Amino acid sequence: MTTIQHLIEKGMITQEQCDMVRQTRSSGQTLLDALIEKRYLDEKDVFRFLMDSLKIMSVDVKSVKINFQAFEILPVAFMRKNTVCPLDFDSEGKLVIAMYDPTELQILEALRSILSQDFSPVLALRSGILNKIDEAMSGESDFDTSLKKVERFSVGKIHLDEKMLHSYSAILNADKSPIVEFVNNIIYEAVQERASDIHVEPLEDYVELRYRLDGRLQVKAKIPKNMHRHLVSRLKIISVLDITETRRPQDGRVQLKIRGKRINLRVSTVLTIFGEKVVLRVLDPEEMNISLDQVGLDSGILKTMELLIRQPQGMILVCGPTGSGKTSTLYGALREMRSPEKNILTIEDPVEYTIDGINQIPVNEKIGFTFAKGLRTILRQDPDCILVGEIRDEETAQISFRSSLTGHLVLSTLHTNGSIAAITRLLDMGIEPFVIASSLLGILSQRLVRVTCDECKQSYVPPSYLLDRYQSFFPTNTRIRFYRGTGCPRCRYTGYKGRTGIFEFLQFSPQLRRMICDSVSENGLRDYAVQHLSFHAMVEDGVRKVIQGQTTLEELDCVIGKQQDYCDETLLPAKGMEDEDKLFIRKQVGEFGELSLDLQKERQALEEQDICRVPDVALDG
Repeated sequence: MTTIQHLIEKGMITQEQCDMVRQTRSSGQTLLDALIEKRYLDEKDVFRFLMDSLKIMSVDVKSVKINFQAFEILPVAFMRKNTVCPLDFDSEGKLVIAMYDPTELQILEALRSILSQDFSPVLALRSGILNKIDEAMSGESDFDTSLKKVERFSVGKIHLDEKMLHSYSAILNADKSPIVEFVNNIIYEAVQERASDIHVEPLEDYVELRYRLDGRLQVKAKIPKNMHRHLVSRLKIISVLDITETRRPQDGRVQLKIRGKRINLRVSTVLTIFGEKVVLRVLDPEEMNISLDQVGLDSGILKTMELLIRQPQGMILVCGPTGSGKTSTLYGALREMRSPEKNILTIEDPVEYTIDGINQIPVNEKIGFTFAKGLRTILRQDPDCILVGEIRDEETAQISFRSSLTGHLVLSTLHTNGSIAAITRLLDMGIEPFVIASSLLGILSQRLVRVTCDECKQSYVPPSYLLDRYQSFFPTNTRIRFYRGTGCPRCRYTGYKGRTGIFEFLQFSPQLRRMICDSVSENGLRDYAVQHLSFHAMVEDGVRKVIQGQTTLEELDCVIGKQQDYCDETLLPAKGMEDEDKLFIRKQVGEFGELSLDLQKERQALEEQDICRVPDVALDG
C-alpha cells in the first residue's frame, strides 16, 4: 500500500482530492508533492504519519553537516526533482539518504539504478531536504556564511577610550554587522544542537569555538585571531558587561528568545595569556522541567527518595562532581514536594532555573550575602523545606545541620566521590558525629553517562580489558547482549544521544547512626551498608544500565572507572569468586590487564560463534 493510500485510509485526504490534483499536477511531479503544494496536506502531518507508521529513522537535516563526498554522488537535478539528499556514509559504508517519502517505489528504483549498491534511507521534512540541497550547493551553512563575513570584517585597531567607546558599541550593536550576525548564529546553532556550554578560547594563532554536547567538548570552528576582540566585546555588550575591563573576571546573564523559545545564557569571562576566554552556559528551562522519576533512578531508590522528601525534618544530601546532574535531581525533588501547604525556599549560587511555586534566592557575595547569611535569613521566613545550593564551608554546614534538627527538611549538595565519603567530608568540615548521625536521612551520589543512540544501536563485543574489569558485576551464568551506537545523523555520528544518571544511595539505619557516633572508619561503614542495608555501589547501577542497553562499558569506564576504589582492584579477585576462578584470572591477566595469548585465542573462537565469554559469565554479543 502506498503512502497516498494510507493517508486516504486515515482520513487525512479524500480520493476526490487526489484525483483532482493528479490531473493538474506538473509533469514529473509526484502526487504527494502536488498535494502538499496545493495545501491539501501539511508536510509536518505527513512526516509525523510516516514516522509513526514506517518505524524508520528520522533526522532533522538542519542540524546535520553534509559530507560533500556523499552529496556529490547524486546529480543535483535528480535530488531536487525527487526530494532526496545524500547526507553521509554510515559505519558500514552505505550512503545515508534523506527522503520525505521512503515508500515511493519509483524513486527507490531510480536510486538503486544510479547507485548500484544498497543505501540507508532516513525520513526528513520535504522543506528541510530542499533547503539542505540549496545550502550544500552554496557550499556553506548560515554559520559558515556568517563566519566568512566575520573574516572579511574589520573595524580597525581601536583604543577604547571614552570618546570612542560609544561609536565602537554602535558598530557592534548594528543589526547587519557581521559580528552581530556571527554571534547570533553561534548561539542559535548551540541551542539547535542542545549544547550545554559555548567556549570561546583564544589561542596563540587563532580563536577556537567549542560546544559541550552530552558532556563532551567538540570543536565547532577556528576563528581568525584578529576577530577575537570584537567577538568578546559583542558578547560582553549583550551580557551587559564592561567592555573596557579586560583584566578582571566578569559574570553576566542574557535572556533571549529563539523561535519563540526562552533561553537563558550565563556568561563568564577570564583573562588568559592569549586574551579573554568567554564561556556561555546555555540554560534551557524546558530541559530542566523533569520530575524525580525521569533522572534515571531505579525503582528502589526512587521509592525511598519519595518517602524521605515527605519527612517533616532531617537532611538529604546529593553528592558528585560539578556537572553530574545534582541540580536536576534536587529540582525534580522540589517539584514532587511543592504544595500550597508548604513554604519552600532555596538559596543558590546562582539561580540557574526558576520553578513555579518555589521561592528562590540568589547568593550575592559582592554585598556579603553568602550561603550562611542567606540561611539565617531563610530561617526567619517560616520555611518548611530549605534547599541549600552547596555546602562549601563549615559555617554553611553548621547552620544547615542545625536547621535540619529544628523542624525543617533540608536538601543540599556536597562535592564528594561517593555517598559514604560524604560522611568523612562532613567530619573534616568540623561537624560532630552525633549531629551527622541524628540529622541525615540519606545520601545520594551520582554521575551522568551518555545514552546509546536508539536509532543506530547494534550489538557488539566489548574490549577484553573492560570485560575483565567489570566481570565480577555481571550476573553469573547469564547471557548478555551488549549494545553500542554505530553513529547516525541523529546522534551526529557519536553513537550517543542524551544522558542519564547512575546512582548509589545510602539510607541511614539506627545501627549505622551508632557506628558514626562511634567513629567507625569509612571502610567499616561501607562493609556494614553492603551487608545489612542493601547498599549498591554506583558501578553496579552503571553495569545494570549497560546490561539494559542504555549505555556502554566504554562510557561507564570513562565516567567512573578511575574514580572508584574497585578500579584499582580490577585485576584482583572479585567478591564471592572461588579459589580456582581467582587463580585463573591471575594467570590469564598480565600486569597491564592484557589477556594472555591462550585467552585471546579462546575469545576469538567464541566471537566467531557470536558468543563472548569471560570467567563465570556467558555474554551473548
